[in-house]
Amino acid sequence: MNNGSIHLFVDGQDGEQTVKTGDVSGISVTEVTKEPVSAGYHTYTADVGSDKVVALTFDDGPWPTTTAEILQILKDNDIHATFFEIGDQIANNADVVKAI
Repeated sequence: MNNGSIHLFVDGQDGEQTVKTGDVSGISVTEVTKEPVSAGYHTYTADVGSDKVVALTFDDGPWPTTTAEILQILKDNDIHATFFEIGDQIANNADVVKAI
């Protein structure tokens, strides 16, 4: 990576098609039912000027006490972060999810 860019490679996907043959005419026609998607390489760059930046993420929560403490630290320091939550934890900690 260079200059804070995010490099992303996206796998291609096969297309799908079906062949239909007329009962009377016997003529076969191929119908594309799903277009193929080409593989691709993408670069995303945030315009941050000369600032130094970091992407701060928290995974597999939220947790009832530690997530609340982290949120307070982030708030006190005007820091943004991304939280990747999991289903069971979301259901069990609705108040913390709302705070995020």
